[in-house]
Amino acid sequence: VHWVNENMSKMTSSDGTMVMDGTIQDITKRKMAESQIELLKIAVDNSAESICITDKNGIIEYINHAFEDLSGYSRDELIGANPRILQSGEHDEQFYENLWQKLLDRQTWYGSFINRKKDGALYHEKASISPVLDSAGKITHFIAVKRDISEDLEKEKLLRQSQKMESIGTLAGGIAHDFNNILSPILGFCQLSLASVDKDSVLEDNLTEINKAALRAKDLVKQILTFARKSDEGVSAIKIHPIVKETLKFIRSSIPVNIKIESDIDNVS
Repeated sequence: VHWVNENMSKMTSSDGTMVMDGTIQDITKRKMAESQIELLKIAVDNSAESICITDKNGIIEYINHAFEDLSGYSRDELIGANPRILQSGEHDEQFYENLWQKLLDRQTWYGSFINRKKDGALYHEKASISPVLDSAGKITHFIAVKRDISEDLEKEKLLRQSQKMESIGTLAGGIAHDFNNILSPILGFCQLSLASVDKDSVLEDNLTEINKAALRAKDLVKQILTFARKSDEGVSAIKIHPIVKETLKFIRSSIPVNIKIESDIDNVS
């Protein structure tokens, strides 16, 4: 199957006979090229990457749907505008001067932007901007292909935080085990001493308090090991009010003294 372009006209010969005269031009290659261009346009329009084409002065001539969705601006608002409409103020003048200098040197610029959407929200994007040259080597356009990396950066932040917590857990686990080794002789000798002192004596009272404190420290070590995931603890029902009271004690020591804590905790069974 071939595409052709026909030009035909009806003519009358000298003897009065009606004839057709004209040309037929094969335009199959042109049609195939147009089809490929249309396919490319559809692909660019629906690309997940945001694409922007500007003239040599930086005036926007084309944007795809992803660019509209990311920036919040419509195509009508952006065509004819300058990309500086997206500037967030987070980059200094030197940043943009270095970018333009590289492009004017006919090189592709790679980097990241912090830009501002139409609604004022900031977003991070990774970009490559390339100059388009004509047959004489002169710059005619610039093409920017960009990708929103805000979510990726947030995931990296969460991963770093998770790694920090894991490191803290490992450190806490090591300290807890060492602390357990210190508590064991304290409890052991305390209980041996309790068995050999006079009942109702001051020394017995003192040793009893030491024993209580050591047992409380042992319980705290268990909590640290649970946090560090070094022990196999099961899930069970608990009374919440003692934990809340204990938590308030910790909070009290970590906030300024001019902040007053008021609590109203019912001692439910």
